[in-house]
Formats: sequence, structure tokens, C-alpha cells
Amino acid sequence: MEVHCDQGVTAAFNARLENVRTRERDGGDGRLNDWMGEERIYRVHEDVVGLGQYGRTLTVLTCDGLSAEKETEYDDEE
Repeated sequence: MEVHCDQGVTAAFNARLENVRTRERDGGDGRLNDWMGEERIYRVHEDVVGLGQYGRTLTVLTCDGLSAEKETEYDDEE
């Protein structure tokens, strides 16, 4: 799934094509709704890495304000 963000750390990183080519790294604070378009604002941390010859960027978003529901246990009946 490709998602594009025109604001925040990743957008600033991608504005300099050299960052991607030379495999630079960056990180900083951003907002999840810049990525997902939600109305509620969640603060996230963006970690960005240039992927060199692939010409792409990898961004990892982490958010302490969100928590996954407890996974339900199930029996593997195979």
C-alpha cells in the first residue's frame, strides 16, 4: 500500500532527492491524520529512511496514543 503525505518529516525528507539516493535517515514528530485523513489528531513519531537505488522512502509511524485491542486467543485446531 502506497500512501503519500505532503506534510511532516517525510515530506521534508523527500523534498531533497539526495536524501533518498544517499540512504539518509531522519526522524521527528508528526500527526497521523496527515497520513490517514482522520479528523481526530494523534501525535506520531516518523522515522524515515532513503532506500537508495530503489528511489523510494520507507517511513515507520509509531504512536503511543493508540493501543491495539487485546488479541483474542484461539486454538489451532489443525
